[in-house]
Amino acid sequence: MPKFYKESLEVITVPMKMKKQIEKFNILKKVKEKKNILQSIRKGNTAIPIVTCKNPKNNFYYGQTYGRFDKVPLASEVWESKKVKDDYFIIHKHSKNPAFYDRNCSLTFECLGLNENVVSQLKKCGYESPTNIQSLAIPEVLKRQNTIISAETGNGKTISFLAPIVQQILRTKLENPVDDPPLNCPQALILLPSRELVTQTRDVARALGTDLGIRINSIFGGRTKRIMLSPRVAEDDILIGSFGAISKLFTSGVYRKSRLRHIVLDEADTLLDDSFNEKMIYFLKKFTINGDFSELKGLNNKEEEDVKELVGAQLTLVGATFPRSLQTILKDLISVDAFKQVHTPNSSSSSNFVSKFLNENDIACINVNGEMKSFERIDRFEKFQRGELNFIACTDLVSRGLDTVRAQHVVNFDFPAFMSDYIHRCGRTGRVGNDADCLVTNFIFSQSDANTQHEKSKTYQT
Repeated sequence: MPKFYKESLEVITVPMKMKKQIEKFNILKKVKEKKNILQSIRKGNTAIPIVTCKNPKNNFYYGQTYGRFDKVPLASEVWESKKVKDDYFIIHKHSKNPAFYDRNCSLTFECLGLNENVVSQLKKCGYESPTNIQSLAIPEVLKRQNTIISAETGNGKTISFLAPIVQQILRTKLENPVDDPPLNCPQALILLPSRELVTQTRDVARALGTDLGIRINSIFGGRTKRIMLSPRVAEDDILIGSFGAISKLFTSGVYRKSRLRHIVLDEADTLLDDSFNEKMIYFLKKFTINGDFSELKGLNNKEEEDVKELVGAQLTLVGATFPRSLQTILKDLISVDAFKQVHTPNSSSSSNFVSKFLNENDIACINVNGEMKSFERIDRFEKFQRGELNFIACTDLVSRGLDTVRAQHVVNFDFPAFMSDYIHRCGRTGRVGNDADCLVTNFIFSQSDANTQHEKSKTYQT
């Protein structure tokens, strides 16, 4: 460039102080814009309310989130004040009943093995099609297999064990008719922790079984002494009662166990907690409980049923949750391995969340759970095996049986309920061919999780 041209240019300089102010202004502007965007995202979709309140400031919308230190507004916070009147909040439904989420739409009660008489009675009671837990549990209970039925409240657990038990009692009456059946010798015993639950279960059982000729009786505390002094004598097929009353009446001989073929512990998490479990196990030891029937596979159906009739009573545990120490509680009665465990796959939502979270943060992850078709699960797992990606979010489905030597770190996002599940999960890092330096990380969300982990640590040390 010519020298004269350079000299003719005017140079405008910005004072350093002003320059810093402009930079600061631009930074603050960007921070404000980012904050506004974040606040807009956190407000969620105001067209889809999840919770609406009398005071709109307390409404909660789909996708709405709160900051780490934000106070969450709750309508019920001011309800202690006497000045508050007619306040309310409404929770809106925006999805299908989760009890039916994973169910094949064409599945019927007949497909599960229930006969037309029982199915007809179920429909009279308003049960048109089986829920998830019913479709899983009914076939297992029909097999006379000891069963653990686990599902959240409202999923239809009561019908899961009542319907197959009613059918088996009807079948016994048809195949082995008795002209003069022994009195006070029920074929099924259902134990519950409170009289309210006894009444509720009795009403469901009578609605289902009475028209089919099933005799149902219920007993709960408050009148046990009177019953013992002047016992009712009848041909009961199903006896439903609170544990305290039933225990006394069997111990005193008012009821006998000679025909008992089914024992159900409903709300088993309560019946087997620290205040009940010793007395409960002592009581159950009075009965002969079925063992593991895996060795009966070579027999035909009739021979298998005959053996099961001779062996003893089928034990069914029902609940929304179970004690972490279930294996320890039952060890003097029966092994947990002798149970068929059926439960709604509530951990699928967790694997979906983990997979989505990792992928959104640029960490390639595949999701494998029981909601998928088998061929889809296999295809995804093979991608992990081939090394196409290094992260897999999965349910207990993958922790059992699937062989991989690529797993170097197992993260228990949902802490396992049973020791056997924990061992199978961690076992993905202990297979022949795995690296020596593998890790297991546990997310502890509650005191019970911490207690369980403590028990596992003691087991390792001993």
